[in-house]
This record gives sequence, C-alpha cells and structure tokens, in this order.
Amino acid sequence: MVKGTHTFTEKIQSYRDLRTRLAIVASLTALCAAATVYFHIFLGVEIVFTHLFYIPIVLAALWFERKSLLVTALLGTVLIVTNIMASLSGFYEDLMRVSVMFFVNLITVLLAESLEESEELIHETEERYSTIVETARDAIITADERGRVVAWNHGAEKIFGYTADEMRGEHINKIISEQNRDMHNFLDMDRDISLRITDVEALRKDGKRFPVDISVTGWHYMGENFVTAIIMDISEIKKAEEALKESEEKYRSLFDLSPDYIILLDLEGGVILDINSTLSERLGMASEELLGTSIYDLEFIADDVKDKFRSKLGIIKDGGNVEPYEVVLEDPLGRRYTVRIYNKLVHLEGRDCALVVLHDISDLKRAQRVLEKSLEEKELLLKEIHHRVKNNLMIISSLLSLQSRKAKDEETLDLFRESENRTRSMALIHERLYRSGDLKNIDMGEYIGTLASEVFRSYSADSRIRLNIDVDELKVDVETAIPVGLIVNELLTNAVKHAFPDGEGTVSVSVKRSNKHVLIEVSDDGVGFPPDLDWESSPSLGLQLVRNLTEQIDGSAEMISDEGTTFRITFMEKGVIDEK
Repeated sequence: MVKGTHTFTEKIQSYRDLRTRLAIVASLTALCAAATVYFHIFLGVEIVFTHLFYIPIVLAALWFERKSLLVTALLGTVLIVTNIMASLSGFYEDLMRVSVMFFVNLITVLLAESLEESEELIHETEERYSTIVETARDAIITADERGRVVAWNHGAEKIFGYTADEMRGEHINKIISEQNRDMHNFLDMDRDISLRITDVEALRKDGKRFPVDISVTGWHYMGENFVTAIIMDISEIKKAEEALKESEEKYRSLFDLSPDYIILLDLEGGVILDINSTLSERLGMASEELLGTSIYDLEFIADDVKDKFRSKLGIIKDGGNVEPYEVVLEDPLGRRYTVRIYNKLVHLEGRDCALVVLHDISDLKRAQRVLEKSLEEKELLLKEIHHRVKNNLMIISSLLSLQSRKAKDEETLDLFRESENRTRSMALIHERLYRSGDLKNIDMGEYIGTLASEVFRSYSADSRIRLNIDVDELKVDVETAIPVGLIVNELLTNAVKHAFPDGEGTVSVSVKRSNKHVLIEVSDDGVGFPPDLDWESSPSLGLQLVRNLTEQIDGSAEMISDEGTTFRITFMEKGVIDEK
C-alpha cells in the first residue's frame, strides 16, 4: 500500500512516551505557576503573559484529553489565589483569563477526541481494505506514475510467482508480455481513467505465458499519480470456453448429421429456434428460411397435426410429461411419412423451449404391415389346418361309432365308445382353435362345458345323472388344453360308467386358480372306489391315461374316496393365459 505522512498528533505522540509527556506538561505547568507567584507575590505586579499558559494546556489536552482540565484548574487557581493574596486590581481580568483557559482546554479536548475517532475510523477502514486486498484471489497491484510497483498483494504472489519484496520497485511491465506492452500501455493514459482490458498475455516468474483480464483505475494522492490494476487469471475460463466451443461444435455436428429430424420450438407460438439439416433437407427448404417461422404457419402441415403439436407444447409448458406419440406428416412435395415424436423441455438462451425429435418410422410401418399381412395369412392357414384335423378326427370318431354297432358284447362296445369319446375330445379342441380369434387362447370354461355335455350325451342320455360345472374364467394354450381335456374326459367317463349302479347321482367338474396353481376336481356322490383298489397301479387304460397326462403337464393327481369319489389334479399355471 502507498504510505502517507503521519498526522500532527501522531508525530507528537511518536516523539515521547507517556512519562516524557507527563514530565513536559508538569514542567511547563510548574514553570507557568512559578512565574505567576513570582510576579504577583514577590513583585506585586499584574502579569499579561498568560497566553503562555496555553502551551501546557493544549499539550495536556492533546495527550491526556479530559484529564488535562486538572492543568487548567491548577493554573487558574494559582492565578486567582496569587491575585487575591497580592491585593491586585486585575482580579476580574484574571477571572476572565481563567474562563478563556477552560474554554480553550475544553474545545481542544473535544477536537482531540473527534480527531482520535476519525483516525480510528480511518485505521479501521484501512485494515478492512488491507484484509480485502490480501485475501483477494485476484492480483491487486499499484504502480506509481513511473510504472514502479508500490503495492503487491498475496493474490499477485500466487498468480505471478513473485513475492512482494521481489516486485516492489520493479517496473510493472515485468509481468506483461512484450507484444501487450505496446498494445496496452495504460501507464501513459489519463490518470483519471477507469477501463477494462480483456485477454492480455501475462508472464509468470517461470516464463510461462497465460491470459488475464485487467481492470485499471488511475488516482491521485498528495500530488502523485498512481494506477491500481486488478488482474484476474482467466486460464481456466479460457480452457472452459474452448471446451464449451468444442462441445458446441460436436453437438452441432451430431445435431446436423443425426438421421433423425430434430427441431427446437418456442413454447408460446411454436416458433422454430433451431433445426437440423436432416429435417430441412427433407422439407426441401433452407434452415435460414425456416428459422423464426411458426410451425402453425407452415401450410404443408395438416390442421389436425398442428392441433396435436399445440396440445403437446401446452402440456410441456405447464410442466407435464409427454409420452412419445406417432403422427403422419406430409412434406411440401406431398410425400407422406410416419414419425414417432419425442419431446423434451430444455432451457435455451434464458427461456424454456421444447426439443422435438422426429424419428422416421415409415419403413418400420411398411415392414409391420407386411408382417401383419403375413401373420393373417398364417393364421388363416393354421385355422384351415385345425379345421381339417378336426374333420379328420370326427371322421375317425364316426368310423368308430359305425364299427361299434357290430360289437357282439358290452365290453367291446365300451372300448369303441371310449375311443370315440377320446377322439371327439381332441376334435373339440381343434374346433375351438379354428373358431377362436386367437389360436393360442382357448376358453377353458366353454371347452370343459361342451366336452362334459358330449360325454354325458354318449353315456347317460336316458339316465338321471346330473352334471354341475364350475370353471373360473381363464384361457389356456393348446399344449395345456389337450391333456386337460383328455383327463376330464377319462374321469367323467369313469364316473358315469361306474359310480352310479342305480343310474342316479351328481357329477361335479371344477377348475380353479389359486396362488399360481390350477386345481381341477372331478367328483361324484356315487358308490366310490373299492377300499382295496390302488388306483395308481390299476390296469384300467383310462386311469393310466390320467396318470400319464398329469405328468405331461408337470402336475400331481390325488384320489379321495369318501361318500363318493373325488379326483384332484394340480399343476402350475404356465400354460394359463393371464388376461389382466
């Protein structure tokens, strides 16, 4: 910092310590008191040199402030007392002199206190300024009118590598490159100038060059001119700017070379703020021709598409989220193309905008239509196959029925009938498949109901056996439907044939879903199985089929014979279609 001259009080106070000041004031006070006694008592004359009393009074007021009133009181008392003792005629004049002495003393004290407060304030301000300067990260340097450094802060040490002692008295050009000394010689400028010089090349102590910004202020002090420069190292800023520039160039390259159509829109009026070359080329228009134009003013965009754009931009403006959507667009030449549109809220140049990416899915749509047509043809073919398989199975069933008429005994007739029912059960599934809109989903309730009715019609058309069906709403694929249908067919056939010797009773069929399992129950209230019969080792072809088909669907089978017979088949619902 620039060092100024000391104040008058500081100079006086710097000369002597407290004891010396006390000795000076006491000596001068004693001398004045002695002179008063000598002239009044010994010589008996009035004295007119009391203006000399102001010397110890003023000094005491400056050095000891309000305590100096003791000096004035002492000298005034001596003056008045000696005047009375000597019976002099100038008593009232001396009394006036004492009053003036007190007045001068008081005024001097007040001035001294005010001066001290001002000096303390100045000192505090200087300390704050010094703290700010020394803790600043930027370099703060002051040079005189000859360019010699007179102040060098800690920030300057860190930036340039020179200490304050190394630079004090050195020319400021030491830290400026040769080229910039001629371009920016601010020491030759007007001393009242205040300016900013950007991107100046500076020199470190190690010779490394780096960019800085300089703010320069000229000022005067005690007849001298000074210049203070605040210098900021912008190396990192320059690196960041270069990185940002490189990033922007990469972004622009990706933006323009992207195969997708990209556009930035103003949320208020749909004004085009930016557009990539891919989209402008598709539209056959220059980017400059489209910038600043509202999409609502483009004649080749249909009104319903404009309304959809307006609706989506309104949602984005209100902070909502817009899911990707598809629209059919038309370019100025009338060519139609389908795009899937993605929207994103972005902040650009101080305002919210919509980044809109249009992904051309025209080829995908054409391929999708080809696949859909191919699938339709395949479904028709599969339905035809299932229809023919069903017809063939029904022919086999009819042949078995015709052949059964030649059976000579009841046992042979049952064999033909069972084979006929099994064939009809499989035919029924293929019938459901070719009638179904979805070849993979077979309605289990409808299928079991129809199958059970067919079995009853075959065995118990004239009997009093009743049928109850309770099936949850579920659909299964063909790999599950065929074995389940055959299992139900065998169990129903077994119940109708053997459970009711008197021809009367109830058979129940239940299919339920629970905890990712499917439970099939076929029960009757008939006579039940013989106690000594192990159904799992029974030679009956029907029961063997039940066991084998249950294993085929990775299930488990259980038979309960208690006031009738109940078969429970449980399997995982991997073949069940979840419609939720």
